[in-house]
Amino acid sequence: MTIDASGKGGPSIPEDFLGLSIGVQTLHEPWVSTDHGNLARLLGNLGRSSMRFAANGADETAWQPDPSVPPPPWANGQVITPADLARAGALARSVQWSIDLGVNLAHDDPAAAADLAASGQRHLGPLLRSIQLGNEPNLFETYRGIPGYTPDAYVKQATTYVDAINKSAPGVPLSGPDAAGFLWGVPQADPLTKPIPSWWSAYVNAFGRTTRFLDQHYYPLVNSPNIETPATIDNMLSPAIVANTKDFLELFARQARAAGLPAHLSETNNVANGGKEGVSNTFAAALWTVDYALTAANAGISGMNFHQSPKKCYGYTWLCLPDQNAETAGRLQAQPSYYAGLLVSTLRGGRFLPARVSGTSANVTAYALRMPDGKIRVVINNLDKNLKGSVAVKIKGGDALKATLQRLEGPSLDATSGVRFAGSQVAADGSFIPAKPHRLPVTRDTVHVPLTTPTAILLDIGGRRR
Repeated sequence: MTIDASGKGGPSIPEDFLGLSIGVQTLHEPWVSTDHGNLARLLGNLGRSSMRFAANGADETAWQPDPSVPPPPWANGQVITPADLARAGALARSVQWSIDLGVNLAHDDPAAAADLAASGQRHLGPLLRSIQLGNEPNLFETYRGIPGYTPDAYVKQATTYVDAINKSAPGVPLSGPDAAGFLWGVPQADPLTKPIPSWWSAYVNAFGRTTRFLDQHYYPLVNSPNIETPATIDNMLSPAIVANTKDFLELFARQARAAGLPAHLSETNNVANGGKEGVSNTFAAALWTVDYALTAANAGISGMNFHQSPKKCYGYTWLCLPDQNAETAGRLQAQPSYYAGLLVSTLRGGRFLPARVSGTSANVTAYALRMPDGKIRVVINNLDKNLKGSVAVKIKGGDALKATLQRLEGPSLDATSGVRFAGSQVAADGSFIPAKPHRLPVTRDTVHVPLTTPTAILLDIGGRRR
């Protein structure tokens, strides 16, 4: 691996780049708080970030400002209240996480959305990062049975929402359109995915001057028997799927940049429709998460919120409630991909440097970043089932005087437990204490790194900047 440290570098990873996403109905759960369970500690381990409360639940949950008034029948008792927002606000302040809040478009009630935005503004204050205008409106016609729901129809409806929100909660930031995206480059999905850029253009033209982000969803695979590209570990890690994903991310980043807006993946993960057992909940998914997050950041994506389904431990969730006792106590359990989040969170503030892998045809990726303190931080991700050996990491244009190593490791690619980062696991109370990094010798600006399979390596290289 050769790293060019002679220049200023490329994109940087924002401090709040790595966040989580969850259904808005989860706000009603008592464990979304500071004083019930271990959520606050688990979020705090990831550093400053953001939580998005929206997803499909945004269009299936009723805003209930007066708990004495029964919710509408379509909500099936699924509600959020001002008390829920107050609890979320206390949680957000305790860990310094901002919140994106989705509003219900499917049941066309701008007044309710405006009242929800106003309550969010009161209870969350400056930590209310945005009100999200819609959840996957490009699927409204196909999956919600709303005929003729085109980008123009979306803009017309969203405009009534924006007008109502501006009156009720003046100055609250907005984001959208949160279109669904998946399987980019797979012909079977093209009829749904190829029109996505038209939703970006429609949103930017209507709301670009007053919005905070251009928001988009993305999943490279889908859990469906009708899809010709099945959700398997081999496909999730395949260079072809990774290349399709990179093409989509770069297209999205370019269009957002042309509009003068940050490109933000407000909902993302590995396999749409909740993930797939034996794929999404494995150590392979953790390695994929590291590579995907760094690919996105290097492509110019400003932030990404990985979607969570805490009651589905078999899916793609980072945090799960394994049984009713855990749910009652609010004791969330760290899944394999959470450990990937711990690794990626150490890279915040770093600026990408050119990095090249040579001398192997194995599925190995590598990234290098110059951190704010001048050190170089390197990630080597071995996505290959069989490769073992060593990697020679050569620093060009900078001195390498000392190096330390930490690993993201698991028993096997399909392992669903036993994953560690920096030699440690998350405790039951949510705390995480990494072990001391392992020192490596440096010879002539080169570090020789032992490579096991499978693993992701975090290498810290210190030296004198030229």
